[in-house]
Amino acid sequence: MVDFDVKKPKFSPTKMVLLTSLPSFILAEIFFAFLYFLVSHGVSWVYFLLSISTTEQVEANMQIFSPTNIAVFLVGMALMSLILCLEIITIIAITTYDYYRNDHIPLKSLVGFSYERMKSFATIKSAPFFLFLFFFPKPQLTEKTLLLLNIPDFITDELFKTPLYMALILFVTMTIAYLVYRSIFALHYLFLERTTVKRAFKSSFLLTKKIGYRKMFSSFLKNFFWIMLFVLPIIAIGLIFSRLLRGLEPYIGKVIWIVSDWINSGMEFLFIGLSGAIFLAGLTITYIRHSGFRQKHFESRFHFLQENPEFTPRWKNVKIFFAKKYWIVASVILLILSPFFVKIILDAKYINPSKFVSNPIMISHRGVSENGFVENTLAGIVEAKKQGADLIEIDVYENKDGTLILSHDSNFKRLAGDPRSIAELSDDDVKKIQLPDNQKVPTLEEVLQAAKEYDIALLIEPKTHGQEKNLAEMLVKLLNKYDMVGKTSIHSFNIDLLKKIKKMQPHLQVGLLIFGGYGHFEITEVDFFSLQERVVTPRTIQNIHNFEKKVFVWTLNDTEKVEQYMKLGVDGIITDYIPEIKAKKEQIRKIYDGSSTIKFRLFGIEISPSKILKSWSGFFSK
Repeated sequence: MVDFDVKKPKFSPTKMVLLTSLPSFILAEIFFAFLYFLVSHGVSWVYFLLSISTTEQVEANMQIFSPTNIAVFLVGMALMSLILCLEIITIIAITTYDYYRNDHIPLKSLVGFSYERMKSFATIKSAPFFLFLFFFPKPQLTEKTLLLLNIPDFITDELFKTPLYMALILFVTMTIAYLVYRSIFALHYLFLERTTVKRAFKSSFLLTKKIGYRKMFSSFLKNFFWIMLFVLPIIAIGLIFSRLLRGLEPYIGKVIWIVSDWINSGMEFLFIGLSGAIFLAGLTITYIRHSGFRQKHFESRFHFLQENPEFTPRWKNVKIFFAKKYWIVASVILLILSPFFVKIILDAKYINPSKFVSNPIMISHRGVSENGFVENTLAGIVEAKKQGADLIEIDVYENKDGTLILSHDSNFKRLAGDPRSIAELSDDDVKKIQLPDNQKVPTLEEVLQAAKEYDIALLIEPKTHGQEKNLAEMLVKLLNKYDMVGKTSIHSFNIDLLKKIKKMQPHLQVGLLIFGGYGHFEITEVDFFSLQERVVTPRTIQNIHNFEKKVFVWTLNDTEKVEQYMKLGVDGIITDYIPEIKAKKEQIRKIYDGSSTIKFRLFGIEISPSKILKSWSGFFSK
């Protein structure tokens, strides 16, 4: 029996494991990415089939919380949890085996070990463990769990506007981060020590205390270093190649953008998948070196070692993995079978080459609400028009006297410290409310007068508190009075309210607001759909456009996402930052229209691929 504690390794164990196991990590991540892809799309198809079998053409908003939908959702989550667990077991097993054997774990042995560990703790008692998995700091986990734990931007934006909520979120975040840190090795105790969930978490708390914050922080930094060392060069090469391809667009055609997107998606997959695997591998090595886990434990956990019980101390016979055939196989499989590539193939039918990117209108969300301006006020609305907004979205409530006033919330506690419901406020009460920067609460009639004066187009969201008397009637009456029907659109979460408004004024453009839903969107009473970011997919966009209806996306404040939604074909972007989003849109339009040449700098030299190709073609034509 070899004693692994006698000599210090000549080389870093982490470095040796990563060098020998990187192809295994790549293949494993490809396999599990496919499983996540199949489950998530399977759930989507089940929802779609459910929508076809119902009388409603689309299940949206609160309707998605029906018992059937919840059941499908829970099944999907259970499958995701099992796949997630299996993925972590696989990475830990590959790392542990490679650490001791300096070799790749046999596939048969890996499957047997994973099955045994899954069977032993996949019980109701392990529910806290599965919950912990979703907070484990492995980058791709939050991307693959039906996006449940990722709070939508429009919710966090609202929460961060209130100091109390900000403090509460910070406290909860710090608490979760601390608990995850102290429980970081619970996975290893569960999978390698065959202990109970409770004992695994307790042991992890003790081990992190034993190692100490300084060594743990050092371990995290080293893991980050290995991620940068192994992943960034691959990504850099891919991105440079992608940019070169885009420069050839004037000569090859806009189909080159599909290839470029495929490369970018592959790089994203590499970064997310490999980063997570490398991080977990580094943690596993830290666990082995500090937990007292030794060869006897390894032998008892991996029964297949009886077939070949000879151990080779890693630092006595270091074999750096440079076998070309494995690298070639891994690269080809990664290239061809990447789920992102499959997704592009599946979504290719939604791409219209003649209109490769849309030209969405810019919709200001509640007007300007920064730099001295307040949301849903006359000054904020006029300023949004000056910033270049095509439409300005406002929120309207009916007060006690039946007057329509502007407000996003059902009270003015957030903006003016007044907790009374708008349903309780008379016209005189509203006039006394003092908003920040000495702003007043405007009525819809005042806004319509200003809209006529400044040629402003509006997108109105009528909101309900349950005590309305004539909300729809007053809204239509005011629009008719100021001849604003052609310059105004209405959207709401309340489909019945929209149908009522449409019946009263057929010339009004009305749209259904959706924060979650599925179906084929054949609702004759609406002219467009306002979708929360998460709901926007190529299939959804195509389904809506097939019925000759428009798609607005809300609330998009990230400039990095603008190109993504323009490629999907959205017709409007609702945002808090009109200047930034509009500038990004114009930049993208110039690139796709061919009026701008893609350039980048390499070693301080500006390179234009299209100009290089043009020079070459001119030279060879002589």
